[in-house]
Amino acid sequence: MKRGLYITLCVFAILCGTLPQNLHSLTVEISGGLDSIAFNPESTEASGEVAPVFESEMIPFGMFRLSGTHNDITYNLSLLREPILRNRVFIGAKVGNEYLTLEAGPMLAIVEAPEVTLKPGASGGIWLSYPGLLFVQATGSSTLEINPDIVGNFTQYNVDGGIGFWLPHIVASANIAMKNFTIRQESDFLTQDALLKYFFRGLIHTKNIPFTIQLDMGMASLSRSYITQTGGDVGIESTSTNDVFTTMFAGIEVLLFLTPRFSVLFGVEMPLMSLDEEAFQIPEGLPPFRAWAGVSFSFGQL
Repeated sequence: MKRGLYITLCVFAILCGTLPQNLHSLTVEISGGLDSIAFNPESTEASGEVAPVFESEMIPFGMFRLSGTHNDITYNLSLLREPILRNRVFIGAKVGNEYLTLEAGPMLAIVEAPEVTLKPGASGGIWLSYPGLLFVQATGSSTLEINPDIVGNFTQYNVDGGIGFWLPHIVASANIAMKNFTIRQESDFLTQDALLKYFFRGLIHTKNIPFTIQLDMGMASLSRSYITQTGGDVGIESTSTNDVFTTMFAGIEVLLFLTPRFSVLFGVEMPLMSLDEEAFQIPEGLPPFRAWAGVSFSFGQL
């Protein structure tokens, strides 16, 4: 894990040189936290129990992003680390106006399994809006390889979409988010981690008050599948066993603007109740949670 993270940081440092040198501004965003709403990424078999208690795996995650504008184009370079999709580096360009915005760029996924493996990919997004009334957005990324046919190979993708509208002092939206990571552990055995979320979001803001509050509530289904393949030239048959943790969840994030150029944020998310009586159940006492904090600061022209 440490070797994979080290290589990810080296790739990020090298790509910093690809950003334009005469950006009109530069924004640096750093955030990180702990996520215990995750299955053990090293497990190789399902629990096999009925209604087992979910055992938390405390996994760190984080994000580091540089962004700036030049000739009405916003460039960004991002490093992300998280439990499901592991390590990713993005570089992209965004252009648009208040009605339509487009973003696209290459992605590199980096996983240690057990040797460090790098997979190229692509990311993109589109935002459509009628200011003050309605907006629609969709973003996603994916590795280029579709079928991980060699031991250690993997595929991953994520998709986020939403539709929302503006109300007095609140931006309300309905959203969907999907993540999927599949890796071939052995010649006839794969594991697949997935997360599917449907949720409502409300972003509360008030003029002349230097903070916003974001509230999320919805359904989340976290799963880890263990897939065994059999067969040969005639065809391949797959059988799988699954660990599933499906809950109602709620989250809150507070963004505080300390100055026009500097802000801090902190947030937490946790399950409220289990929705599948035969799948994993929320433990008594402290439930699993996801907590994070971060800062953002901007500079003038470089």
